[in-house]
Amino acid sequence: MNANYEYKTAPVSIQRDTKQLTTLPHLHDEIEMVYVLKGSTVAYADQNVCEIGQGELYISFPNQIHYYNSAENSLFYVLIVTPKLFYGKRELLSGSVPLENHITLDKNDRIAEYIETIVGLPEESDISDYTGYFNLLLPRILNKLSLKPAVSGEDSTLRNILEFCSANFSEDLSLEYVAEHLHLSRFHISRLFNRKLELGFSDYVNKLRVRESCDLLRDPDKKIADISEEVGFGSIRTYNRAFKEIHGKTPAEYREAISSMPRWRVLK
Repeated sequence: MNANYEYKTAPVSIQRDTKQLTTLPHLHDEIEMVYVLKGSTVAYADQNVCEIGQGELYISFPNQIHYYNSAENSLFYVLIVTPKLFYGKRELLSGSVPLENHITLDKNDRIAEYIETIVGLPEESDISDYTGYFNLLLPRILNKLSLKPAVSGEDSTLRNILEFCSANFSEDLSLEYVAEHLHLSRFHISRLFNRKLELGFSDYVNKLRVRESCDLLRDPDKKIADISEEVGFGSIRTYNRAFKEIHGKTPAEYREAISSMPRWRVLK
């Protein structure tokens, strides 16, 4: 299955009262949770297919290919969050997938209560508020899931490559480097990116590095040249060019634009 790789910079994205979920297969480095307020949707994650109705929850793990087919007049909350916010869970989340992504809730588990609280937080809330509630929510969700290791197959291989790149973006992350560490052919890796994501390997790595640099740019004391080196770019010229291709402005222009924004931007 081909999928679109979604590039995100916000650590948390909250979509309130969403009427339609995306029908296009996609993946991203974040966890995605869908809570059904009204109606229903058929949800797809890798090879799993399920229907979720009112008061039920769906979760896709980082880099799981997923999409939806929603009924008319439905309403959803969508919560998208980086695994970095979860204490000590990154390895579990990156190395596992749920046997079933669908979660039926009951009155005693408080999952719906925590979701309502997170959705209701003011947008100017400190990221520590979101982190606290998400770390209360996730263990309750995990208790309701049966997890399995990511297994072989093209989608799982691609997922393993993406996870490896996400954890090692500051290294000399060439095709050869990834191929050597994951015991794969560099030509196979290149073909997977081009065929499954319609995205070049180097373009994906640049997006990883630029995304990481966006947060570092919020520190006015950090030199842009140092940030470029810290996230793995070989030269500041390469960094500036990649950044402008992705964001339409240079790192210096981006830094100026976000200087008055809250440190952690939460999207609607």
